[in-house]
Amino acid sequence: MAIQPSSPALPHSLEEHLASWGLRSFSTEADYYAWQQEVLTREELVRLHDLAGDRQGNPAADLAFYDLAASPSVLPVLYSERYHYYLEVGSAVAAHLSSGQGVLDFGCGVGILTTWYAKLFPEVTFTGIDRSSQSIAVALRHAQTRGIKNVHFSCVAIPDDELPGPFDCIVSTHALFQSETDPGLPSQTWQTFERARDVQVQEVVEKRTGIKDRLDSLLRSLSSGATLILFEKSGHLGRRVLLQRALAARGFQTLVDPRVLSYQSIDQMVQDGPLYVLRRTSRRPTRVWVEEPEVNPDQRLYGCTGASAEWVWPRLPNRRVKWKQSWEAANREKIYLECGEADGALTYGYMNAECRFRGVVIGSLSDEPFIDRFLDKAMGNCERDPDWSTALVRIWPKTGEEDLTQTPLYENHTPAAQEVWQQLSGRKVYQQETAEEPDGRQRHIEFGTCARELAYLYWANTFDQRQIVIMDQLRVHILEEYFLESVKGNPADG
Repeated sequence: MAIQPSSPALPHSLEEHLASWGLRSFSTEADYYAWQQEVLTREELVRLHDLAGDRQGNPAADLAFYDLAASPSVLPVLYSERYHYYLEVGSAVAAHLSSGQGVLDFGCGVGILTTWYAKLFPEVTFTGIDRSSQSIAVALRHAQTRGIKNVHFSCVAIPDDELPGPFDCIVSTHALFQSETDPGLPSQTWQTFERARDVQVQEVVEKRTGIKDRLDSLLRSLSSGATLILFEKSGHLGRRVLLQRALAARGFQTLVDPRVLSYQSIDQMVQDGPLYVLRRTSRRPTRVWVEEPEVNPDQRLYGCTGASAEWVWPRLPNRRVKWKQSWEAANREKIYLECGEADGALTYGYMNAECRFRGVVIGSLSDEPFIDRFLDKAMGNCERDPDWSTALVRIWPKTGEEDLTQTPLYENHTPAAQEVWQQLSGRKVYQQETAEEPDGRQRHIEFGTCARELAYLYWANTFDQRQIVIMDQLRVHILEEYFLESVKGNPADG
C-alpha cells in the first residue's frame, strides 16, 4: 500500500526543500529575467543560450548544457523555471511511492526531487542516475551535507551503461525522450487524429526519439511485479500515442487512470501529458489507452481585452443578443454583460465595466455553455476580488493583436480548431493546397468564406497541428496573403 504523508504537509515541505536548493518562484517573466541577469555573468548567459540552441539532435551539446546547468551560479536560476513543475510533479509522484526496498529515479538530474523523496520516505532506499557527471556530483554533495543516508547517486549513460537493479519501483520524469520537439507518430492524413498500427513505423520512431533504448533498459531493471511511474513530455498527441503503444507492446498496463498534470512555467501554463502508474502483467488490459486529443473546453474559446475587444465586438456581423445583464458592483461601478450569436456561426460574450475593463470571448455555436460558464466566472471575480479588473485580465483567454486591423474575430491553434472548421456553415473554398512529402507527411491549407459575412483560413497537418482564423469578409485579403505566404514555404512545414 502506498505510504502517503498527510496532504497538507506535502506542498509546504516541498517548498522548503526547493528553497534549500536556492530555487525561487516567479509569476512574471520580467521579474525572472531581471533576476537571471543579476545573478549570471554575460559569459554564462551566452553559453547557456548557445547550448540550448544546439541541444536538439546533438547529444554532446545536450550533455554540456546539463553539465553547465549544475554549476553553482546557474543551477538555482535555471531550475527556478521549473519551480511549479517540481511542486506539481513531485507531489503527484510521491503519492504513488510504496514501502518497497528500492526506488530508482531515472534521469534524476541534480537530484532535487530524488532527495525530497528520500526525506519523505526514510525507510526506502533511493538510487538516482543521470548521464551528466556534474549533475551527479551536485546531487551527491547535497545529500551528504544534509545527512540524507537513504539515497545514492551514480553517473549512467544509456545505452552504453547497464542500469543497476532490480528495483521495486522506477520513476522517470522528463527522461525517456531524447528530443523535446520530435512530433512522434504522424496521423494517417491531415483530416484525422488517428494513427495506423504499423509495427515497423513504431520501431523506427521509437529509435529516433530514444525511448526504445531507455525503455528497454528500464525493463531489465524492474523486479517482478514492480511499478513504473512515468511523466514525460507527451502533451503532443503523436508523442503520447507513441509512448503508450511502446508501453503496451512491452506488457505494461495502467494501475490507475492516467492523470494530466498542469503547472506554471513562470507566467505560462504547461500541460506536458499524463502521469502514468504502470505494472507489467500478462492479464487482459482493464483500461483502454486513449489515443484522442486532450481538449480543455477553455481551449475552444478565443478572447481579447481593452482596445482589441472594443474593435472586435462591433465588427461581429449580424449579432443576435440571447441575454444581457447589467448591475452595479460594490464600488458603484456599472458592469454590462451580453451573450449572443454572430452571423449564425459564432457565439460571443461581451463585458464592459466602466471602461476599466472591456473584454470579448468567442467560440463556435456549440460553445455557448462554455461561454456562459466563463461569464459566470467573470462575474464571480467582480464580486469577490477588490482588484477585479486585474483578476479579469488574468482569466481572459487571450489578448488581441497590437495592430487592431489584424485582430481576428476568432482564432484557435489547438486540436479543437478541426471541429470548429467542420462546424462552419456555408463554407465556400476560394483556394486550397494539400502537399505531401516523400515520407508521407501532409499539410493542408485553405481559405474561403462561410456563413453570410465571414471569411476563414484553415491549416492542418499530420502532426496534429490545427489552426483556424476567422475574420469579416472585408478583410479577406489578409487571409489570402497569409495563404499565399504559407504555400510558398516547405509544403510539409509546421
